[in-house]
Amino acid sequence: MSDAVRTLPVVEDAAYAEAVAEGLADADEGRIIPYEDVRRWLLSWGTDRELPPPRMSVVYRRAALRRLTEIRAYIGSQNPAAANRRFPAAVWQKAE
Repeated sequence: MSDAVRTLPVVEDAAYAEAVAEGLADADEGRIIPYEDVRRWLLSWGTDRELPPPRMSVVYRRAALRRLTEIRAYIGSQNPAAANRRFPAAVWQKAE
C-alpha cells in the first residue's frame, strides 16, 4: 500500500471512499489525467475561453506492453492484417 493511501483520512461516506478506491485503481492501471491538464481546464472556467474537459491518458506499463506484444503475435499468426490494426502504432514503438 502506498504512503499516500496510508495517510488518507478515515471517511465515513461510502460513496466517497468508493470513488477514491476507483481513482486509485485507475492510476494503478495507468489511466490518468495529468494534473496540469486538469488545472488548466479548471482555471478556464467562467472565462471567455473555457476549455473542454481534459482527456484521460493511458500509460502502458512494461508488463502490459509485453502482454500486448504476445497478443499481437497471436493475432498475427491468424490474421496479420488485423494484428497491425488492433492497437495504435505508438504502443508497439514503446513495446519493442
